[in-house]
Amino acid sequence: MFTIKTKLIFGYGLMFLLVLVAGISGYFGVSTLSEQSTKVAQKETSTLRILANLRKDILNLRRYEKDIFLNIEDRKKVDSYIIKWEEVSKLSTQDLELSLQFLTKEIEKHEKIRSASVKMPEQLKAYQKNFKSLYEKIINNEIKDVLKANANFGNTKNIVYELEESVDLLMEELDKKIKESNSRVNKQAEGLKGFILVVFFISIILFLLISISTFISINRPITRLVETMNRIIQKGDLSLRMENPSNDEIGQVSKALNGMLGSFQSTIEEVNTITTEISSGNLNIQLKNQLKGDFSSIQKSLDMILNVFNELLSEVLNAANQILISSKQVADSSNSLAQGSTEQASSVDQITATLNTIEIQAKNNAKNAEEASDKAKSVKEQALSGNKEMESMLLAMQEISDTSENISKIIKEIDAIAFQTNILALNAAVEAARAGQHGKGFNVVAEEVRNLASRSAMAAKETANLIEGSSKKVNMGTEIAYRTAEVLRKMTEGVIQVTERINNISFASTEQSESVAETSLGINQISQVAMNAAATAEESSAASIELASQAESFRNMVGKFQIREIHFGQNPGLGEKKIINLG
Repeated sequence: MFTIKTKLIFGYGLMFLLVLVAGISGYFGVSTLSEQSTKVAQKETSTLRILANLRKDILNLRRYEKDIFLNIEDRKKVDSYIIKWEEVSKLSTQDLELSLQFLTKEIEKHEKIRSASVKMPEQLKAYQKNFKSLYEKIINNEIKDVLKANANFGNTKNIVYELEESVDLLMEELDKKIKESNSRVNKQAEGLKGFILVVFFISIILFLLISISTFISINRPITRLVETMNRIIQKGDLSLRMENPSNDEIGQVSKALNGMLGSFQSTIEEVNTITTEISSGNLNIQLKNQLKGDFSSIQKSLDMILNVFNELLSEVLNAANQILISSKQVADSSNSLAQGSTEQASSVDQITATLNTIEIQAKNNAKNAEEASDKAKSVKEQALSGNKEMESMLLAMQEISDTSENISKIIKEIDAIAFQTNILALNAAVEAARAGQHGKGFNVVAEEVRNLASRSAMAAKETANLIEGSSKKVNMGTEIAYRTAEVLRKMTEGVIQVTERINNISFASTEQSESVAETSLGINQISQVAMNAAATAEESSAASIELASQAESFRNMVGKFQIREIHFGQNPGLGEKKIINLG
């Protein structure tokens, strides 16, 4: 019977060979077609392009020929066109030679091509020769009009027509050859395509047959295997087995699964036996058979659990005895603690009363300090106001002093004006005396003006003396005001310092009051804690008695287990058979 490996190697190997044959055939077929297409493109197409250029050259020669005929009377245009005609004539000769070189094989094989290739050089040379001869006649003024030139060139036109027909013939033959080559390449491509399609369809059919066969041979046993494993997972029944396993790889997996399930089942049954004994209180038990592989960790875990349980129960028994003794001691200590807590609560109440008195005194100090601070603030504000008024007075006195100086300057100007007026009056009197009888009236006026000037000068001096005295008094007042302002400033600074110190006293008194209040609160909490401690101690005493009762009950419950003999500080051996009944 074939194995899965053999089936896969045979099936996919056969498909690989078919694909390889198709690939190699396609590769070489495409290479051949590519070479043929390249030859057609490089040779026939190039020759056809050269013949097309030759056809174009002939048409250009005819065009320049017509241009010369039409402009036969204009020598400059004729000369320019003949230059272009000669250039195209050289190109046509070159294109003809190239086309004949490419058509060497075709000339040997085809009669029409050979006949045309023989005539074409002669026809081109005849045309070139006849046109040059006609051009010389035009230059020599033997031919002067278009009609005569056209008539003289009539036979040569037939030569050109034959040349054009020969070129067209070659182009037609080359076009036929290109079409034949393309047809041949297409036939080869169709044949190659058919071969590849046949191989492709054969490969598809084989692939389907092999895939279906392989799928059926693999899917059925795998489906049975998966169904069995799902039933085991869903039901937890390790007694299920794979029936009639085959001899291939999946059959080997099925046999291995049956063996694994048998091993699991026996292991679980033995572990179940151990756990049943443990649940019944028997801790002096061990596995009958030695577990192997990863199952050995289960055996080690069970042994460790049994050892831990044996040690734990022994220690629990000792702990129960210790708890019984300790609970009695805790009950005695709780009674003593309750009595001490009651006495402590009484002392705390006395301290609380003393702190309440201190708190009241601290609040009174804070209140008095706050009132003193308010009064100090009022005095500070009055001192600051007086200082501002003194500054205003100093400013006013300074303005008076400045005004006095300005008045002194004005009086000096008045004195100077009076002096000038007196001089003018003297001059007027002198002039009046010179005038004699006519200047008497003017002399009287001059005398009055001089008197007024003298009086003005005297008044200005008196006013200046008064202002000078006033300025001295103002300066003295200013000095006194400055000293007074300095005294007020120092007094204000002192008031500010006193206010700050009173504020500090008020703040300290407030903090002291708050601290005393917090201390009182803490003492109250201590009192509450002491009372709670007394109550807790009483509760602890009752709980200790209850704990002793429960410890005795717990000791009796643990005594129902059968354990091995335990030597504390050592690992107990699994083979020890001595049983300790804790009851």
